[in-house]
Amino acid sequence: MRPLALVIGMLVGCPQADPSIDAGTPDGSSSCSDCKGYEQCEEGRCVALTCRDSLPCPSGAVCVETQCQPICQTSDCPSGERCLQNRCTAQECLDNTDCDDERICKQGRCFDVDEVPCELDSDCPDSWRCSHYGRCFQGDCLVHEDCPADDRCVATQCIERPTSPEGVQFEKLEVLPLTLHTGADGQNLSQGYGFGGGLLDFDGDGDLDIFLGASSLRADDFSPPCLYRNDSTPGTLRFVIVEEACEWEEITWNSGWAADLNNDGKHELVQLGDRGLRIKRFGPNAVDTNLMAALDSQDYRSFCKAGAMEWMDLDRDGLVDMVIGCQLGASEVGGRPLSPRAIRANLPFKQMPDGRFELFDSAFDDILSDDGSTLGLSSLDVNEDGLLDLIVANDTFSTLANPGHSEMNPGSVYFSCSPLEDCLFDRRLLDTGADAWGSFMGIGNLHVEGLGEHLYFSDWGPNRAVQYVDGVPVNRAFDLGLDLSSAEQQLLYAWGVAVEDFNRDGYDDLLVGQGSVGPEPFPLHDDVLFLQDEGGNFRALTEEVGIEEHGLTAASPLGGMQSTRGLTRVDLDLDGYLEILMMPQEGRPVLYREVPQKGASPRCTLRPRSRYVAAVGSGFALQEAGSSRFARRDIQGQLRLGLSPWLISNTSSGKLRYPSGAIQTYDCEGTAGPIDLEEPEWIEISRSNQRLTLRFDHPWWPETNWDLAVRGAAGVRQENCVITDQHCQVQLHDGDEEFMLRREGRWWIHRWFALP
Repeated sequence: MRPLALVIGMLVGCPQADPSIDAGTPDGSSSCSDCKGYEQCEEGRCVALTCRDSLPCPSGAVCVETQCQPICQTSDCPSGERCLQNRCTAQECLDNTDCDDERICKQGRCFDVDEVPCELDSDCPDSWRCSHYGRCFQGDCLVHEDCPADDRCVATQCIERPTSPEGVQFEKLEVLPLTLHTGADGQNLSQGYGFGGGLLDFDGDGDLDIFLGASSLRADDFSPPCLYRNDSTPGTLRFVIVEEACEWEEITWNSGWAADLNNDGKHELVQLGDRGLRIKRFGPNAVDTNLMAALDSQDYRSFCKAGAMEWMDLDRDGLVDMVIGCQLGASEVGGRPLSPRAIRANLPFKQMPDGRFELFDSAFDDILSDDGSTLGLSSLDVNEDGLLDLIVANDTFSTLANPGHSEMNPGSVYFSCSPLEDCLFDRRLLDTGADAWGSFMGIGNLHVEGLGEHLYFSDWGPNRAVQYVDGVPVNRAFDLGLDLSSAEQQLLYAWGVAVEDFNRDGYDDLLVGQGSVGPEPFPLHDDVLFLQDEGGNFRALTEEVGIEEHGLTAASPLGGMQSTRGLTRVDLDLDGYLEILMMPQEGRPVLYREVPQKGASPRCTLRPRSRYVAAVGSGFALQEAGSSRFARRDIQGQLRLGLSPWLISNTSSGKLRYPSGAIQTYDCEGTAGPIDLEEPEWIEISRSNQRLTLRFDHPWWPETNWDLAVRGAAGVRQENCVITDQHCQVQLHDGDEEFMLRREGRWWIHRWFALP
């Protein structure tokens, strides 16, 4: 107990105190010899001296908030604090002198001057102003909202917004280091697939970062696969190399797809390459997962040249699975020929409850594998029965322009079978007879006024616009003028596809990226924007809307013209206006941005989270303000390019339809977002003995009729859900395990629900 008595005595002892007062030591003695030079004795206690500008502290102490404190060293400070200006603090800075270079101290943190948070001009340094974005800036503006309504912000200057006769205008951008990313295949052009990339939010900060893949040539002039962090502000694109995710590896990664497998708002990246497939995670303790390890060493599918992918809940268990598209690659190993079916067989992976991925069993594997070179994959409820269907774009080196075709499997739609049918998928071709074969490369879902939705496939020679009429595919590309067959008697190659209401007149438009295979000495291929009018007519535009003619390719060993591959539209800087990212066969990516028009309000980015149907970027639909239909534009299907898992609304408000069919209103309140939307818990499931009770907290109830497919030991049977005032009920059988729901005898919810 003696050390404890000494400590107490140090705190309270003082010789000037009345000896009759117990100072806290066991014998009541006191001493002031323990008070430091920056302390004084008051009422038996050592307390800090009071200080101010006119009354400084003694040597060895510093004035902190009118009290003297000892000068410190960081080693003297508690854990999590450091010594700044001779005192311990958990803050990064106390004033500007604690920050490097010209950085500013604000709220205890060091900021670059243009990152200083503010509410008023007075929060900013001299000659700086506070932006509507909440950052300090110099010049006319930081974001569009800092300018008058008829102006836009460009490089800190307010300039007048145009009024384009077409309702949309683009301008080409150089955004370093992003548009310096360079790839080439040289003499190994092979099929001319080029390199791609993917969009993801790896750091969870609410904007989309970009992964860019690599081509086969490795030299100082060419870029390794690289992740670029998005540090943009609205109206100003800025990307920074993530050094630890920018290096050559044994496998050349050509593209990537995003997923939030941990459900934490930070995306993982599924990387695809030649004989390579892995899930890359980020963070200090991140562990990558090699999915190819699921294949036996003798399985020739391990030679897959992966270049396409789609997320889809194939077995409807509520967990998103993946389908990997394998492209033309190795043909032999050690002089032994490989089976084309083996090396190009697509790979379906099942997600397990613990988050691992395993190969599906043979029932799925046999039907989803084919020997086409799969360049694009997508999912969409094509026949509107509520079940997501898988769309496969295969390159069979065939074209509508010339008779004959290869023996490889052509592209198809794998229609998901009803749970009451004895099948998993009903595979249907994209055309009839020999016309079903082609060199399909990109996929889009295009609504044609007066005719409805069509699947648009880019192709070698004539492109396709396919609608299934009574289950039979009908190609209307020629009738609609969307075929883009040839130029100067040369068959054209079309690759990337993006569907959007680009000029915001309420009708779907179509952007098609084109490019040759191999060097092209002069420009035959153009990237073309088709604008649709109210009559379902399309006009082809290029330079009229700012899309430039293809120029010489940068850094290509073979020379030739720019050749577009995968493309996508996205709002990278969250200013409410689109960027168009185009990937090359060789050379560098091309980036366009939409020029804000007079009177235009910002588009809005939505980040939806589905509760019942596992989905990543597909399966959603938007009914934008003023529209009578739900648009389904956000489907995947690009060669070696993983698109955004988020949606874009062209109006500030509207309705979102989830893959389950549930509908939720949204309102961006005039901003560009992003807006987070989560499907409410609208299905309540309970059970009493052999009676299943269902309640639906949704406008559908109670007018809507429901029936079920119930799966048990005896197979799958149909049961009606008998309606009462508050719910509907189903009589169960012994051995029943799970069920699926169908609304009005037509729309299934794409999910097996486990019985409680």
